[in-house]
Amino acid sequence: PDLMNRVFGKLECDSSGAILIGDSEVDHALAENTGVPFLFVNYGYAAEGWDSSNLNRFDRFADVVGWLTSRYPAAPVRHVA
Repeated sequence: PDLMNRVFGKLECDSSGAILIGDSEVDHALAENTGVPFLFVNYGYAAEGWDSSNLNRFDRFADVVGWLTSRYPAAPVRHVA
């Protein structure tokens, strides 16, 4: 979680408004260890047989965007230089 916490420091925020989008059990573990909700895109590096059935799962990134905008229509976008 050290890298994720550095990102929060760079953005001058905490994990309360963050969502981690990932494609593996490693990403899921990072989200859990930093207290960040996790969205799973199922076209990446997850180990074969890893059970992701209890997660929010997406086949296409466009579906992730749709899910996010339907729940957070006015969410600000922050860019890190």
